[in-house]
Amino acid sequence: MPPSSSTAAAAAQRPSPLRRRTTSTSSSPPPRKWRSMEDVMRSAKYAVAEHDDYSRAVCKRCGSGDRDEELLLCDRCDGGFHMLCLRPIVVRLPIGSWYCPTCSDHRPIKQHLQPWAKTPNGDTNYSNSSTNM
Repeated sequence: MPPSSSTAAAAAQRPSPLRRRTTSTSSSPPPRKWRSMEDVMRSAKYAVAEHDDYSRAVCKRCGSGDRDEELLLCDRCDGGFHMLCLRPIVVRLPIGSWYCPTCSDHRPIKQHLQPWAKTPNGDTNYSNSSTNM
């Protein structure tokens, strides 16, 4: 049985599921989205890598240059501080800029002293007090 004319007309109007790309007639290649690393390096400006600048960095708090992987450098004064030497202790490496306590705009944390004993004359000794009786 031959296909009816209405079925053939409907099939002609439907787009084909597999479309072929037509080749462009322009002579220029299509724009590339990605460049090779060689192209990038060829056009990049020369940068001087300064490796020796921080090789002798030491902690301003403890004076040690050991554990340099834990040494934070201030983005303003280039002073070094170990993460464990800072108060409060820095647990994770900060993301972005970091400023030491001297360069920071934050006010220092106040110490809240707890009274722990009274002297015979009625004065209060504080736990952080350095006076000896």
